Amino acid sequence: MSIYALGDMHLSFLQEGKIGKPMDVFGSHWRNHYAQIEQNWRACVQKEDIVLLPGDFSWAMHLEETKYDFAFLHALPGKKILVRGNHDYWWQSLKKMRSFLPPNTEILQNNCICTKQWAICGTRGWLNPENKSFLSEDLHIYKRELQRLELSLQEGQKSGRPILCMLHYPPFGDRGEESGFVQLLLQYGVKKCIYGHFHGPGELASPQNKMLDYLLVSCDQNRFCPQWIAQD
Repeated sequence: MSIYALGDMHLSFLQEGKIGKPMDVFGSHWRNHYAQIEQNWRACVQKEDIVLLPGDFSWAMHLEETKYDFAFLHALPGKKILVRGNHDYWWQSLKKMRSFLPPNTEILQNNCICTKQWAICGTRGWLNPENKSFLSEDLHIYKRELQRLELSLQEGQKSGRPILCMLHYPPFGDRGEESGFVQLLLQYGVKKCIYGHFHGPGELASPQNKMLDYLLVSCDQNRFCPQWIAQD
């Protein structure tokens, strides 16, 4: 059994086969990106595999509007695990989401999801305070996301399994400098961290701390194909 990851799917199905927000406004490589995702996904992911989805899954504003996006996801093989992205405005309480989501789809928030070999931990993350775009109102969200990550890591540590962390934002800043997220990952012995959020070449510096294995899994950075992460 394998673990894959694919971030920033940016789906917007209004109904089966009808798209509300075509992504090719961001480049011709995004044309019919959902069809590229489906073809590539089916070519590599098996029913028993796990696919991590680190945020920006849907453009929907409300949970009910994600109906066809999740129907598309549910039709694909594998168990899916999601964290929130900065564009996932549809994200609501865990109780509401768990009652809405299709089978074999789980939400990661303040918790840990264990597989045979791994403890999957994570949260959305946030901007690094060293970033130029970081504002005073970002500090509250940054601190809250640190708390959420630590709650998740604490649960993962209790499992006794090695921890695989999933974030939406990268855990380091514009110049690759450490953030509080890196410090937490190191504190809890995390060796592998996947993230999304970034698109296009040259947007993100390489991390200064090389003690972690960082993997950017935004779908356009991986040619809309789930990236193999680990064996389970």
